[in-house]
Amino acid sequence: MLKPYISAVSLFLFVTTAVLPAETIKNIDYAGTGKVEHTLNIYAPGGNGPFPVVIHYTGLAYSWSDAKGDGGLAGSYNAAGIIVVGANLSGGGSGSHMAHYPTQIQELKATVRFLRANADKYKINPDFIGVIGFSSGAWNSTILATTGDVDEFTVGSTTMNLEGEFGGNIEFSSRVQASWAAASPTDFLAMDGCGSMLQHNPANSPEGGLIGGQLDQNKDKCALANPITFISKDDPPIHLVHGTADNIVPTCQSELMWAALQKSGNQKDLSYSPVGGGHQANFGGSLDFFKKALAANKEGCLDPESNNFDPLATYCGTGECCTITAGRTARPSAVGQLPAALVRGLELVNTGAEAVTFTVFDVAGHVVTTGQLAAHGSFNLGKTGSGLRLCVLQTRNGGAYHYRIVCP
Repeated sequence: MLKPYISAVSLFLFVTTAVLPAETIKNIDYAGTGKVEHTLNIYAPGGNGPFPVVIHYTGLAYSWSDAKGDGGLAGSYNAAGIIVVGANLSGGGSGSHMAHYPTQIQELKATVRFLRANADKYKINPDFIGVIGFSSGAWNSTILATTGDVDEFTVGSTTMNLEGEFGGNIEFSSRVQASWAAASPTDFLAMDGCGSMLQHNPANSPEGGLIGGQLDQNKDKCALANPITFISKDDPPIHLVHGTADNIVPTCQSELMWAALQKSGNQKDLSYSPVGGGHQANFGGSLDFFKKALAANKEGCLDPESNNFDPLATYCGTGECCTITAGRTARPSAVGQLPAALVRGLELVNTGAEAVTFTVFDVAGHVVTTGQLAAHGSFNLGKTGSGLRLCVLQTRNGGAYHYRIVCP
């Protein structure tokens, strides 16, 4: 069931040029239970707003109860005019603060609905709520992203109510508008077979505590807790990042989800960044990601299904779409318009007699690589990894030609 979440007051992006004192409001009860696991903190910029929101979730092996915090994000995010929310939820397993799935997803959705229901009180722009997390906190991020407004869902012989009525505010949407996930579990039953030094199958594992039993004896329930199960073309922009040496939540978890996202038909800003290192929170570039998602949400310039789509658009700090990439004015052109270079599959090929400079960007606008195509030379974009690649070719006379290429 779809629920309205757009309000007339929030159809613009608040931007301030003055640095105003930030405001922190702690221990807000989002469900009315009086329990610590149902509290959140709000870290807001100074000013009147309304401000977009990014919810941060800490990774604690599904043992949350009182872990709400800003993840070190509030300073830079507040300066950019974005509220950071640190929220609690119940841990898995047994004990006074513990519960089994689907309690957690209902608490996650209750948090999003609460923020929309109280948008005026807390100076929130209800049209944009993003979510970011690490490890089990990244699971929060991915499952919120893929279950937007999903109510009941059935796998095999098991049906669960994922939305629920916990915390009330059911007239508001639980859909989020962007998701950043660092080292997210995405397919519980695949974890032990792809490089984890931990055993995730036993009932006393973090995932077993969340599910309430041994994983291979609860396959339907696992599927209903797997973010990968719910992937659809309607999901919001999602960025996955994962350490290639991660042996706690193995890298395959992001690889599996990335493969499923690519097959979903979703044309939004989806990306995956394998990075060096092990199990760690990788939030570098996340602010730019949410800025771009915010601009796309407002203007449509970063949404391939919009008439305003511009694959090289960036966020200009005004809520408007721009055509500035790495300081260079963009002049988009169709593939084949540049007489001295062609794109053949994943190859940039210089068919001319003079060298051509090229720069390759990822979807967040970061430079992936630069170089020169010698006369009759070529460069394989597949070497830059998977995902959407934006290529700028620069001729000697200063002309810039742009190509949008998807690397498998």
